[in-house]
Amino acid sequence: MGELAKKTGLPPGYVKRILKYAMLSPQITETILSGKHPPNLTLRELQDSIPVDWQEQQDRIFRLV
Repeated sequence: MGELAKKTGLPPGYVKRILKYAMLSPQITETILSGKHPPNLTLRELQDSIPVDWQEQQDRIFRLV
């Protein structure tokens, strides 16, 4: 992460935060990009402990509906 931050000129803390979103399940990503996500889904909600397992992510995110 440090090397990526250095190469991009971004703060290391920011790089660490945004890399979490690269691990979102394709279904969640598609749902968000299409605007079909739960209305109460916020960046804060996503930011708080994203599980690595895609099924766990989907269970947690779609439970918000």
